[in-house]
Amino acid sequence: MALSKCRECGNQVSTEAKTCPQCGAKVKRPMSKTKKILLGLFALLIVAGIFAPKDKDSQQKTTQTAATAPAAAPAQPPGEKPEDSTKSTAPVAEKPSKPIAGVGDEVNVGNFIYKVNGVKFSKSVGNQFAQERADGIFLLVDLTITNTSSETRLIDNALFKLQDQSNVSYEPSSEGSTALELSGAKTLFLKQCQPNIPTKGVLVFEVPNQKESYTLNLSGGFWSAKNAHVKLN
Repeated sequence: MALSKCRECGNQVSTEAKTCPQCGAKVKRPMSKTKKILLGLFALLIVAGIFAPKDKDSQQKTTQTAATAPAAAPAQPPGEKPEDSTKSTAPVAEKPSKPIAGVGDEVNVGNFIYKVNGVKFSKSVGNQFAQERADGIFLLVDLTITNTSSETRLIDNALFKLQDQSNVSYEPSSEGSTALELSGAKTLFLKQCQPNIPTKGVLVFEVPNQKESYTLNLSGGFWSAKNAHVKLN
């Protein structure tokens, strides 16, 4: 039987006694081996929980943070100058397009060289025997065409088109052209244009009024995709 010292009177008391026989104070029993082992295991569990690896979500966050971090700049080869980060990356401005031709300018397109010699407006065309009066007003284009190919070319109204500033298109007036032909004037409708020989004539268009700004579109030929534009007024 083991003895222990009473904490109140100091008398030797059996460890199995509940109270001190001298002073009656309760005897504090020493901790058993089983309790000591259990407390030790509990303490080990607490320490293991503190130092255990982070959970899966924390590891994923750490991986994502590392992936989104900016990459280090590549090492500069020896002897090369570092690239200037302040250098402008703005796009280079495009060169301005070629200015549109006007009256008196020669325009080379496809198989022809065109030159507008003059422009005028008239309410009617022809003479007393063959006259055509416009519902709007006639626009007369004095035009010279030179065929630059090696064979004869037929001039047709399909080579010409007129546009106003709203991009409304006008075809040559067959009635106005016929009246001019019958009155002795020379038009360009269905005329043959020989190689290297300038052919001169008048194109007739009927337009709403003469206050609009008009542009003449010229084709390079029946099978040509090329075209040009001449500002008339």
